[in-house]
Amino acid sequence: MTSLHVTGLEGGYTQADSILKGVDLAIEPGRIIAIIGPNGAGKSTLLKAVAGLIVITAGRITLDDVDITGASPGRVANLGIGFVPQEANIFGNLTVTENLDMGGWTAPENTRARIAETFERFPVLAEKRQQQARTLSGGQRQILAMAIALMTEPKLLLLDEPSAGLSPKAAAELFDTVAAIRANGVGIAMVEQNAVAALERADDASLLVDGRNAKTGSARSFLDDPELRHLFLGAAVPA
Repeated sequence: MTSLHVTGLEGGYTQADSILKGVDLAIEPGRIIAIIGPNGAGKSTLLKAVAGLIVITAGRITLDDVDITGASPGRVANLGIGFVPQEANIFGNLTVTENLDMGGWTAPENTRARIAETFERFPVLAEKRQQQARTLSGGQRQILAMAIALMTEPKLLLLDEPSAGLSPKAAAELFDTVAAIRANGVGIAMVEQNAVAALERADDASLLVDGRNAKTGSARSFLDDPELRHLFLGAAVPA
């Protein structure tokens, strides 16, 4: 089982742009960690750092004790870390099947079998397999985005605002899908604007403020903290 640890991570989109200011994070097998915090806290930037998409100036990222700090996005994916960005996460003009085919680029010899498994896992996608992805509902698009990431059979999954823009019903269905993925032993780090819904489904939690960890603990301890509820959980936390 694969785990990932981030220690003292600093970095941003340029060498001079330090959004992360010493962040720690642990993603454990079969557990969900919810990452919450105010706008501009560095939540999405943290996921992008793990995915190899931003400049890291200090700190370490280790995958099962192997240092992968500064690894390219391709190497990160090959090592078993899937990343689902908030936007531009599907190919709208391609069919659902073609999107999944694109997701299997690292091991094309097994793509056909994995697509069949994906359709068994997500019947809603099987029903729409020949439709262009842009015709799907918002919730279906997000499920497709996660399915694309799962085509590489990742051991860890990074989700950036998966419920953004979804109706309450679609968001609830999406969170059920995330929980099912966790049940298969995949470790998940989830940045989510709906902090309460995320914490209700998560095992662990981290509050980021100004690029630093302000609090880390169990998701239940976050929900039971009256001060935290007052400051951050009274309404959906902005991205």
